[in-house]
Amino acid sequence: MRRLLHALVLLAAAIPCAALAPRVAVAYPTDFVDELVAAVPGAPVVFVCVPDGRWFVGDIFGSIYEVASNGTVNPAPMITLSVENFEERGLLGMALDPAFPAAPYVYVLYTPPGASQTNLFHRISRFQVSGGTIVAGTETILHSTLPTGNGYHVAGGLEIGPDGKLYATVGENGYDGAQPYPQQLGRLEGKLIRINTDGTIPSDNPFYNTAGARQEIFQRGYRNPFRFTFQSPTGLLWANDVGSNFPNAYDEIDVGGAGANFGFGIVEGIVPSPPAGVTNPIYAIKRNSGACIAGGAFYTGGPFPPEYDGNYFWLEHLRGQINRMVLDGGNVVQSVTIPWGATASGGWDNGAGDLKMGNDGAFYYCTYDPGQLRRIRYNGTVSVPPGGDRRTALDPPSPNPFAGATQVRFALGATARVRLGVFDLVGRRVATLEDGVIEAGAHVSTWSGRDLDGRSVAA
Repeated sequence: MRRLLHALVLLAAAIPCAALAPRVAVAYPTDFVDELVAAVPGAPVVFVCVPDGRWFVGDIFGSIYEVASNGTVNPAPMITLSVENFEERGLLGMALDPAFPAAPYVYVLYTPPGASQTNLFHRISRFQVSGGTIVAGTETILHSTLPTGNGYHVAGGLEIGPDGKLYATVGENGYDGAQPYPQQLGRLEGKLIRINTDGTIPSDNPFYNTAGARQEIFQRGYRNPFRFTFQSPTGLLWANDVGSNFPNAYDEIDVGGAGANFGFGIVEGIVPSPPAGVTNPIYAIKRNSGACIAGGAFYTGGPFPPEYDGNYFWLEHLRGQINRMVLDGGNVVQSVTIPWGATASGGWDNGAGDLKMGNDGAFYYCTYDPGQLRRIRYNGTVSVPPGGDRRTALDPPSPNPFAGATQVRFALGATARVRLGVFDLVGRRVATLEDGVIEAGAHVSTWSGRDLDGRSVAA
């Protein structure tokens, strides 16, 4: 159900800055804090942010755990799937239906076990969520032929794009260029695929009518695109591709649309004259003694200082880093900071794997070992010069109309007591989004479409 948000009210009364909590020094730029949200069982590699403030965290060994908004972990898994864990396989990808909870579905990419460890395939399935559980017997298999070959370089990213389609990645399966599969349209190794949420294939896929091609292919020429995301408002797909083990190998950040070819098997990194039809990465990082690019996310606005809006951040699993890229309006790279911060852990099978911007405007990431869900938040205040003033403003909610949840951004000229509410057309309060002391600066609040009693409101 799509809802239209008609009215919002923000009331703010200034209070002295002396009431603010002390800041904590960390290995990040000033006033940024990296903190533990929850210790999660197993080895978390993927998570989704739920509109009501929860997180669903996927463990590579097959379990999905519910983490409450206060960081409490339900020790009973929402579900435990039977998976193959040989090499890099297991539960690898997860996406939440954009209309959740009205459409109570979670999508999972995992590797079911089989008779042979070198002839298995990833499966993409839809499951129904009820409260804090995934309902047994509700699995609907949507795709089951993403090859995993030798068991490593199997990618496993899964996202729902702004077009409402399911996107998933598979790597080149450990051949490391010895086979031309990433360039071949008749095979799925080294590809990014696009399907409908019912498992059918969209007829506007770039190779849908190409003889001999797998119709679900959306992009090709990858080595191991473990994680990817979509840029707002362009809708462009940004994929983090782990490079090869050869000299002059590069991790790549690849940006492109339907039919893009990023060249693996032919070229790697940024080359002065790419072969016909090959797209250079927007950025490439030489691997040297080893690296492993992992999750990436855009900062789309909120409590961080305004110069962070539109920046791209990505994780370096092995080196234990989070890096920052500043772009102009045309997606031309203006600057890159490596590292921007040091994540809580690093090293093979220890570092961070997935990165997302949360509903509260903070960044969240998960680490494999120890199993943790962590938050990077801004703890600073906006400086107001003597006699100066900053504008207090309330932006229109976005998206509006909406299904599932909408975000409301506002700015405060000074630290203030804030009440932010949703009202119906006759002036009755429907929901309270904020009621307390909030620091000066930019903020974001999320409304799940539920009233004061927790009931889902009508359209």
